[in-house]
Amino acid sequence: MTDELKQASIAAFSNAMHFQCAAHLALGNIQIAGGAVTTNLAFSCELYLKAALIAEGQNAHGHRLDVLFSRLPVIHAKEIERRYNDRLKDGQMNLRDSLTEVGDAFLISRYVHERDHTKIRVGVIGVIVQILVVYLPHAFSHFEANREHQRFLAGQELARISSN
Repeated sequence: MTDELKQASIAAFSNAMHFQCAAHLALGNIQIAGGAVTTNLAFSCELYLKAALIAEGQNAHGHRLDVLFSRLPVIHAKEIERRYNDRLKDGQMNLRDSLTEVGDAFLISRYVHERDHTKIRVGVIGVIVQILVVYLPHAFSHFEANREHQRFLAGQELARISSN
């Protein structure tokens, strides 16, 4: 990987964490923040996937989560899928079906006045984001510098999910 790609993937990963933090902060005031949680989590998910794609030298354009995920090398896709499916409860959709369902959540949540946003399953996006923030640093060692931030985000997400 070239230095330029390495720096671009680190920037995308770091930016994804910033949007994930913004979503967590908004989650504390969901009545006030509303769609900001969905928008920030969806964009965070998009940026995590793009960070991995950039690190692999792949096309990282577009907003659809399912399309971005489909471009990941098989080794990463299978591990992310395994981690997601390990968390499934009876009757829940697998990762690929979930990504297809929430694929354009970022676009929809930004323009709620144009589309029906009430069917976006923000919890699904939150779980995917939590898996990505933990998995990607294991797959790409140059994301290592953000470990403390990742632990905070993973802990916040786990605390929120376990309180439901």
